[in-house]
Amino acid sequence: MQNSSHFERHIYLYLIISMIVWGISWPSSKILTEYSDPYTLMFLKFFVSLFALVPMIYFLKIKEFISVHIIKPLIFATLFIILYNLFFFYGLQNGFAGIGGIIVTGSNPIFTFLIVSLIDNIQIDKYKKIALVLGFIGTALTLNITSFSTHEIFNSGNIMFLLASLSWSLVTIFSTQAKQYLNSFIFTLYLYFLSSLITYIFFIDNDSLLALFSFDYIFWINLLFVTIITTGLATTFYFKASNILGAGNTSSFMFLVPVVAVVSSLIILEETPTLNVYFGGVLLIFSVWLINKKIN
Repeated sequence: MQNSSHFERHIYLYLIISMIVWGISWPSSKILTEYSDPYTLMFLKFFVSLFALVPMIYFLKIKEFISVHIIKPLIFATLFIILYNLFFFYGLQNGFAGIGGIIVTGSNPIFTFLIVSLIDNIQIDKYKKIALVLGFIGTALTLNITSFSTHEIFNSGNIMFLLASLSWSLVTIFSTQAKQYLNSFIFTLYLYFLSSLITYIFFIDNDSLLALFSFDYIFWINLLFVTIITTGLATTFYFKASNILGAGNTSSFMFLVPVVAVVSSLIILEETPTLNVYFGGVLLIFSVWLINKKIN
């Protein structure tokens, strides 16, 4: 341990900091929706994050940069990451940031597990079936569907978080397919480049970009936080920790994200979720834990 790097000696601290940053990014992104439309915010997130990732290539000492095998997963991942960010920002426009943090972080591993099981024809054991049922109940409680009509449910910003979670699951799956051919960090770099290019060509007019320069410092602080800090630093710490501790041990820290998202939204935005949201969130977190738990 004496020859280990500073990062390795403090790896758990860096992981906790990363989860805190990811959690706070929910209310921070909510603030951004008060300034601009989802399309412009989506482009900015891709574009600024792209430049935030470039210096980290040197930090991670990555040398592999290309593989023809990533073209197909890159195209599909780009499609779904664009959908994810659209649902994400539309959800934040009308829904609660804290609830979004619970729904996306909690339901995403469940969606991913279900899709992978269907694609690979994996037999789901009884414990994981219980976990899926608990996850469904937790999601329903978090969305508070019993208190809304069908019209209200589909016009609520919170339903957008569920669609965002499903989209992110597909991003995860296609990114995993590319992982065997190329470093995941470089793949993410290409993903942000292609996504920002497509978003700019099809969704952005220059007037919306010029309007950014009239916004106050609160907008710029939050933009830099959700891009440079969240994507550039926190994501880098997470990737580097995964290489040292393994994906399983590192992903267990994700349970901190919804907690921080709720607490930070309460402090920053004064959001006050109902009791059923907290209960649903606990069920979601427990169901994800049960899915990932190895049953002897």
